[in-house]
Amino acid sequence: MITNRRGSGSVYLTLSLVLLFASCAPQFVAPYDPATDSAVTNVQQQLGTLFAEQQRTDPPVCDYDNYVGFYDALDVDLGSLVIRNEAREQNQLTVRQLRLLGDSLDNLEALHQRSGCLPEGQIEVLQRQFDTSFTAILRLELAKRR
Repeated sequence: MITNRRGSGSVYLTLSLVLLFASCAPQFVAPYDPATDSAVTNVQQQLGTLFAEQQRTDPPVCDYDNYVGFYDALDVDLGSLVIRNEAREQNQLTVRQLRLLGDSLDNLEALHQRSGCLPEGQIEVLQRQFDTSFTAILRLELAKRR
């Protein structure tokens, strides 16, 4: 039996190149980051606590002045989260989502400050809107596991 060595060499070369490129598939988003997952969940829990307290308490307990420290701490937590995610390559979408969340939190704080207490009829709507944002951020982060 006669074999064509030249032909089998090109098959091996082609197979080797396919395997090489398959193992080096480009990533278009940063890999999953458990610290981001945990931090986003923590911010969501803090905000959920705010909404629950606002629904159960009356002035002057629910007044904005009693929550300045809360908003400051939330701002620091979110700022750290943005910086962490900016430092990760190919993570622009997550950073954009976190910045939009920060804008929403700034708007919430401004509403709270103007109103004294968060308006009772708006708390549930606000919470649903924030939950939608948190869900989107966490879905993206969890999808990075795949």
